[in-house]
Amino acid sequence: MTSFMIDEAVNKKTHLKWTSDDNCPFCGIIANKRSSFTVFETDMVIAFLDILPIRPGHTLVVPKIHCPNLSDLPADYSRAVGEALSTIANAITGATQHNDLNVVCNQGYGQAVPHVHFHIVPAPRFGDTPAPSTTTTGPMDHEAMVRSEYHRRTELDDDAGKDMANKIKSRL
Repeated sequence: MTSFMIDEAVNKKTHLKWTSDDNCPFCGIIANKRSSFTVFETDMVIAFLDILPIRPGHTLVVPKIHCPNLSDLPADYSRAVGEALSTIANAITGATQHNDLNVVCNQGYGQAVPHVHFHIVPAPRFGDTPAPSTTTTGPMDHEAMVRSEYHRRTELDDDAGKDMANKIKSRL
């Protein structure tokens, strides 16, 4: 290897700077500048309740670095998020007394906040009566349940958030 190639490699700048973004709501939560119902936290990961939950217990698991794309997340953060997902999923199933979950991570398409995050959402209980905000009445089949998902989301109530966060934390 010639000396100019060695110098270039030694002085190479990283193409991404792993910091926070002042405009990112998740970075605001990580920096304690925004409130949240935090259920889990380590030096690399934080988890908190979604403010527009699909169902009670809907939790976001977020690495503590601002990284918009899962495909760019450093391996050590990926490992930490993976370990947290399993731990938190177990706590949510205990808190909700429901074993079925959906775990989702969007990259680009469908990603409302450009900061890597995973949604852990308790699955619907088929046969449940829908929330009053939907137009469907009585027990729902699979198609009706899926159609109603987005129409049922409302802002998380403070008392309900505190209660659910405590239920999840008590099972960690």
